Amino acid sequence: MPSPVSPSRDAPRDRLPADRSSVLLVGPTRAERYALDDLPDLVVCAAEDLAAALADDAAPELVVLGSGVPAPLSLVPMVRDRHVGVTVLLLTTPMTEPDLRRDVAAQGRPDDLVLLGIDELRPSVFGRVSARAPRGRHPQVLATLPQTLTVGTSAATAVQPAPAVDFGPLLDRAPVGVVLSGSDGQLLGWNRKASVLLDLAHLVAGVEGRLCDVLPQAVPLLRALDAAGPEDEARELGLVAPTTAGRHLEVTAVRTEAVPDGMPGASGTAGAVLLLLVDVTEQRLAERGRERLSRQVDLLGRISESLTSTLEIEEALSRLAEVLVPEFADWVCIQLGDDMDDLSQVTVLHRNPALAGTAARMRARHRLFASEGAPSRRVASGGGPLLMNRLDEQDLYRSVADEELRELVRQMGVGSLLAVPLPGRDGILGSMVLVRDEARSEFRQSHLAVAVEAGRRAGSALDNARLYRSHHDLATELQRSLLTAPPRVAHGPIAVRYVAAAHEAQVGGDWYDAFSQPDGSTVLVVGDVIGHDRRAAAGMSQIRGVLRGIAYTTGEDPAQLLLRADRAMEGLAILSMATAVVVRLEPTVAPGIGERPSDLRLSWSCAGHPPPILLTPEGEVRLLGADDGELPTPDLLLGLDPQAPRTTSHALVPDGSTLLLYSDGLVERRGEDLDHSISRLADALALGPAAESLEQLCDRVLEQLLPVEPEDDVALVAVRLGSEL
Repeated sequence: MPSPVSPSRDAPRDRLPADRSSVLLVGPTRAERYALDDLPDLVVCAAEDLAAALADDAAPELVVLGSGVPAPLSLVPMVRDRHVGVTVLLLTTPMTEPDLRRDVAAQGRPDDLVLLGIDELRPSVFGRVSARAPRGRHPQVLATLPQTLTVGTSAATAVQPAPAVDFGPLLDRAPVGVVLSGSDGQLLGWNRKASVLLDLAHLVAGVEGRLCDVLPQAVPLLRALDAAGPEDEARELGLVAPTTAGRHLEVTAVRTEAVPDGMPGASGTAGAVLLLLVDVTEQRLAERGRERLSRQVDLLGRISESLTSTLEIEEALSRLAEVLVPEFADWVCIQLGDDMDDLSQVTVLHRNPALAGTAARMRARHRLFASEGAPSRRVASGGGPLLMNRLDEQDLYRSVADEELRELVRQMGVGSLLAVPLPGRDGILGSMVLVRDEARSEFRQSHLAVAVEAGRRAGSALDNARLYRSHHDLATELQRSLLTAPPRVAHGPIAVRYVAAAHEAQVGGDWYDAFSQPDGSTVLVVGDVIGHDRRAAAGMSQIRGVLRGIAYTTGEDPAQLLLRADRAMEGLAILSMATAVVVRLEPTVAPGIGERPSDLRLSWSCAGHPPPILLTPEGEVRLLGADDGELPTPDLLLGLDPQAPRTTSHALVPDGSTLLLYSDGLVERRGEDLDHSISRLADALALGPAAESLEQLCDRVLEQLLPVEPEDDVALVAVRLGSEL
């Protein structure tokens, strides 16, 4: 049991004049003393000093026996003997309350005797009472404290009418509300807790008041119980219903025959319904808080997922807008600036598809968003997050300077607004404006916190996407700067393509080459250095230069070129490994048996590289070097053994044929056999239209075979043999 405050420390204060009333606090613990300290005219004494404190001529309005007083019921007669009408309040703890309630019940129903759990002593409640009540007018204390204080007040100080049904001392003082209703919904009686929960103080039980007026959500329970058969006699029904006072009550209904004689609804009915009311407001608020927090966490998670699932800035903005609308806002406007602090990209999305045209016109006028008064401009300039509620026409005029843009905003609808920055590593990248129209609940501070976090995540992801795009573009341009444009040769037009891997920001090792030799022949090369980094790019540049120089100065066949290049790599300490295919094109000078003067002589050699493919004018696709559909076995790749033997293959090709050289990034897929991969390329070539140009063929092949985000670099060379330039 908590120890009471010592008498020496809390001796009675100066006694009040005879015409002043007071609250007498007896033997409180320190916590109880602190909770009641702000009450006006409070007198504190120890239990042994109670008789002296009651000797004043002025009767205290309320005597509060602290939970530290031993045998508090033994002090009640002392109070009654001195002041008959004084209300006595017993403070209880979870340990003492059961015994006290049992002892109170054993004594019958003492007038003006109240039990109050110590957990109901809230300083805020007493503070409100003290601030509002005139000094000495303590009946208002009982009217505003938790409901258990109002139980059993005397007729002189009662603040609510007594119910017509006598529930008994314990039920009347129960911490739950109890309502007796006729099966027709007529209120027959209630206890005091129910009176407060449903605000029934102005009603007279059995005379006025119906359940549908004070708790309409509970009416279906009456109907359900009334419709139940005899086998459902003990049936209980329940629900959670809001009240007009903002509370949430857990309502349990059970049928009863205990209707007092003479009460309206007692005769001619099947009895009545007993409703038990438990205040679950705090529980519901906590549940709603958890639900709201869960929704916010889920929203932020989906925002992060939408932003990290792509490295394309425009697609990331679109996905972000789709997550925010319509769940969080009715429409959103996301604006990004460029290095010159000008707006470079604007995304606008409205929840109503019918307003897509309005959103498009708003995007078209995006530069007008940069006016000084615009919320987007204010937060992008470092002004911090912004919350604007109940925007009127004057606010709109200040925020949007352009009249046409202002009209578009009106059409989109604007009631409340959030504007947050999109912070990056080196500054603010832009802004995000979220808007709800007048028909939706306004944004609050909790929404602003979510929007700020969404903006932070968006800024970080967009910054990464920009950095990636910058590096990727730089790598691509560097790679292309190492690759020359195709020459104009006598053997036909040449088309080249290079595609960098989507997930690599570094330069890669794929390359292509095409050049003429002094004797009029044409050499085509496609190669791939192992790796996707700067070392691979450096190796690619060196090997390409070595092959190019040897081919031009020697004029040897493809196998000899690769052999000399392999030996040069060893001598020059080019520590790279690479695959390559070299093709030499030359016209037939003296046609042999079965040869046409228009045919071209083709020779090639593969160092660990996929074989070239030939598309004839008749649409036949041939894999050069293949035997009965089997892929040819290539020679050893470069950089392993400079003495490895190499072979040159030869073929005659008809005029108008298309020759395709490619790196393995075009066909190889993880988990797929190479034969099947090359077959897909052959099918793509065969299905092309007859009048397709060489450039169109290259674009179509890349589009059909490459995924949206290629995993490897791709180099491609195509030549239309014998065609006029």
